[in-house]
Amino acid sequence: MTTQPGDLRTAADLTHGALDLLTDSQDVSGALAHLGGAELDGAHLAHGEVTGLLVRVADADLAEVWATDSRRPFAVGSLYVRVR
Repeated sequence: MTTQPGDLRTAADLTHGALDLLTDSQDVSGALAHLGGAELDGAHLAHGEVTGLLVRVADADLAEVWATDSRRPFAVGSLYVRVR
């Protein structure tokens, strides 16, 4: 699946094993600190709205990041937007 920032997918579409789910507020905040503000702005999300991330780490960097503002970020139907 080829995607780019701004694309939308459900959690079910993204659970192919290469992405790790972050839902703890401290983990989410820590990961968001590594993103540029423009990346979140491009996804139309504010730092405080993000409740979960699906991330792929490569070479000690966040290579791929999907974010959600869903009340249930772990649910397979939760909608995620690609941030990076």
